[in-house]
Amino acid sequence: MESRSRKRGIRKTVLAVLFRIAMFIGLLYLLWQAFGIRLFGRWLPSEERKDLTEWFEVEGDRVRLYLDGQMEDALTGLYRFDEVYLPCEYVADQVNARFFLNSDRTVSMTLPGEELLFDAHSYRDGTPVLIQEGKDTWILLDTVEEYSNLTSERFTGETDGPCRVFLHTGGTKGQYARLKKQSAVRTRTSQTAPVLDKASKGEQVILLEEMEGWSRVYTDAGIIGYLPAGDLVKDEAFTRPDTWTMPAAEHQRMEEKVVMGWHSLVGTAANAYLEDLLANTGGAVNVISPTWIQISDADGNYENYSGESYIEKAHEAGVSVWACVDNFNQPGGVSEFSTKEYFSDRKKRGDFIRRLMEDAARFGYDGINLDFEGVSQDAGPAYVQMIRELSNACRDAGVVLSVDNYVPYTYNKHYELAEQALYADYVIIMGYDEHTGKDIGSVSSQPWLEEGIRRALAEVPAEQLIGAVPFYTRAWETGSTGILSRAMGMQEADRYVAQQEIPLSWDESCGQFYGKLAVGAVTLEIWMEDITSLTLKSDFLKDCDLGGIAAWRLGYEPSEVWEVLDWNGHRREAAAAEEAAAEETAVEETSAEHD
Repeated sequence: MESRSRKRGIRKTVLAVLFRIAMFIGLLYLLWQAFGIRLFGRWLPSEERKDLTEWFEVEGDRVRLYLDGQMEDALTGLYRFDEVYLPCEYVADQVNARFFLNSDRTVSMTLPGEELLFDAHSYRDGTPVLIQEGKDTWILLDTVEEYSNLTSERFTGETDGPCRVFLHTGGTKGQYARLKKQSAVRTRTSQTAPVLDKASKGEQVILLEEMEGWSRVYTDAGIIGYLPAGDLVKDEAFTRPDTWTMPAAEHQRMEEKVVMGWHSLVGTAANAYLEDLLANTGGAVNVISPTWIQISDADGNYENYSGESYIEKAHEAGVSVWACVDNFNQPGGVSEFSTKEYFSDRKKRGDFIRRLMEDAARFGYDGINLDFEGVSQDAGPAYVQMIRELSNACRDAGVVLSVDNYVPYTYNKHYELAEQALYADYVIIMGYDEHTGKDIGSVSSQPWLEEGIRRALAEVPAEQLIGAVPFYTRAWETGSTGILSRAMGMQEADRYVAQQEIPLSWDESCGQFYGKLAVGAVTLEIWMEDITSLTLKSDFLKDCDLGGIAAWRLGYEPSEVWEVLDWNGHRREAAAAEEAAAEETAVEETSAEHD
């Protein structure tokens, strides 16, 4: 009995202890719920699952787009007909600018020797290539991949959650990593952030970015999020495969270096001066570019001052003629013609090219020289598309295509020098107008020219690049009425300096003779372009082994300048031949006298 009582006492004691422990745990739980979570919860790992539809912000047939690990916020794709479609604006801006969206919402794709057009009637294996709804146009991803160095991973199945597509550019480098243990992929760099996915031990992920204590990763499940850096170990590096290469154009280039001079004219009367201009060069020039074709109105009409006899005389002198096409010589071309609106219209663009080619055939142009200035950034894509299409037409006709460009800077990068080089035969850098208007300074200082050519060479092969130099300068006058400048040719500048008695001294920093003179309340300044400065420019361009040199403009220069610019030695050959002929004539005359 006593033993039984003892056992019952022990049981009561144990139960009492367990009760007290349970009460204590319950109290701790209540205290944790009341105060602990508020005080310490921010440091505890969250198990909250993020809703993926909310995370990707797409549902139904909308597709979230990623390019090389970066999400496109503003635009989404479409999932239709069991296929993915990309917004055409996105493709042109971020993926492949050669998919050009025309104003009629068709899409042009121009490759060297090939013209493609996608419209509402275009199909690929029975699937529409384009989808047009409202003001929006989407293009089939398979078609984009066919003509782009691009691969994709698509998560569009019923079990994949919200539709998303990851686009990968060929040639981009990446880094694999493996999970050392199971880990949660989170929405941000915090253990309290919601969980997007769980990555298993040994799972391979792509390491997109390393931060302090965290890593941004891309998983096989099509999730991009954050893992603790300590949960990963780096695996091998990799390079995305190249899946497409731009077809090479068969460029039409001269066998010798181009030595070109522009012939500025408005009207046909100036055609009569060709022989005088060529005679002044002494045979150094092998290309002349008369400014014959000048856009005159909003409809893309142009004045054409071409002369057949002009071309015949040039050919007799061994000189090719590249007809210059500009958008600024006629008042209507400057004020009315919209490069963007006109060249965004594929029919107008095609009509413009057709007319140029008809004129080339009619007059016998050897080449076309495009000189479009003041092209705005939003007009750049349309202008470059016109160059692509014109290049194919020129190549078919055996006509050389050259394109004039400013010295490259960030603000004019929409001229797309690298793209021009893929299509046009020559890319010309106009190494002048460094200072204009009221911006006092040299028209073309040596350091400025050199830096511009170096930038251009980063985008254009040397054999396709032509460096253009000025045969003019500007005289600056600063006074109480402000700043005035006047452009003048080299010979006029010599006369001006002599008349004003402006003292000149060599300025090493710009590679030119500089003059400054105070005349009462007016200060005169001038940076001279002469044989010395042009020798520096020519030598630099030669050292870069460029495809040639050009000069704006013929008639502004003394004849002796061509001794410096005689890159092919034609002037020297002509002089030697003339001297030999004179000697032969003298010998014949002497022989006749003896007879």
